[in-house]
Amino acid sequence: MKQVNQYITEELVKWIDDDLGKTDDEGVRYVPRAYKGYISSMGASLIQSGLVPTMAFYNDQNREGGKAGEMPRHYLLRILRKMLEGKVPQLKEKSLPGLTASMRHDHAGMRALQKDLVNASIALKLTLRIFKLK
Repeated sequence: MKQVNQYITEELVKWIDDDLGKTDDEGVRYVPRAYKGYISSMGASLIQSGLVPTMAFYNDQNREGGKAGEMPRHYLLRILRKMLEGKVPQLKEKSLPGLTASMRHDHAGMRALQKDLVNASIALKLTLRIFKLK
């Protein structure tokens, strides 16, 4: 838990609200429920499928349309990048999928990044619990 706790900060709450938050008709801030499912499955995907397939799934920036009500998954990568910038200096210049692509032959680096992403995704999942979900 110590590794996860380092990522839970007040900044994380602000990033979630800024990137994922929406306002309903009554003016109440909430996070779409779909993000809870996306972030809950990220850790399992990283462990089961690996770093590259998980980045491909979550990097949906160029996706046209999508199912009704489906939320853009790449917003989660944006938050995870902010969370990891202090620990992974290369993220200041590259996106998570870009960094993953450039590290194809650095197996130790990819394992370290995968471990950091699992811990950061757990922190993000725990922090999402303070938000109202709709």
